[in-house]
Amino acid sequence: RIAQPQTLGFFEENLEVPNPLEEASGVEILKNHPNPFDESTYVILRNDSGKRYGEAYLTVRKGDGSMVERRRIEVGSGINEYLFDYKNEGRIEVLYCTFEADGKILATRRMVIRH
Repeated sequence: RIAQPQTLGFFEENLEVPNPLEEASGVEILKNHPNPFDESTYVILRNDSGKRYGEAYLTVRKGDGSMVERRRIEVGSGINEYLFDYKNEGRIEVLYCTFEADGKILATRRMVIRH
């Protein structure tokens, strides 16, 4: 699912809409916890596809597209958790986490950082 932001003054509300990539792949990035987060959060990936991926990566990018981190990961069946640490400069920021496997983007999710 891709979170579509709806701006409500200083607050944003996530409206979930189906993501055809995730539905076809059987892989979904669930809501990270905690969200929003201060310095670290767990990125949660659910793999219901039954596949074992040869090369899999989690990539985190800022809203402007610049890369924060790209990490090669192991993905098992079911729920997979990955700790992500990030220190910003004391402001609210939106990051995007993408799961890639075997050269294809299979899922993307938005994360919010608060100071």
